[in-house]
Amino acid sequence: MTHKYETSNNVKGWKMMLTQNTGANKETDRKFKAYKRIANESKQLALALDEQYKAQVEEMKLRNSKNEKQCSQHQKGLAQSQKEKLQNGGYAEYANMVTSIFNSEHLNNDHGSK
Repeated sequence: MTHKYETSNNVKGWKMMLTQNTGANKETDRKFKAYKRIANESKQLALALDEQYKAQVEEMKLRNSKNEKQCSQHQKGLAQSQKEKLQNGGYAEYANMVTSIFNSEHLNNDHGSK
């Protein structure tokens, strides 16, 4: 008569009760084992993704610092170039060149249309 029954204690702190053996407990145990496996796999995936994310963040920090250094060097070079052009009259020479190109184009166009 007792072969039809098994004990099940799903809630800690409660006394065990005899319930009819329907196989539901075994199915529940199987499901919870599967849930534990899924949870462990999810945890491992989360840890792997976290490591990958941290590595990518470090790589981006290195790229940003490299770009900032190049930008700073380029700005210093531009400032130096501007200073030299102001001292040597480089802007006046550039303006004269642009004016002469403009005049030569207009002179050519005026003679070509006549």
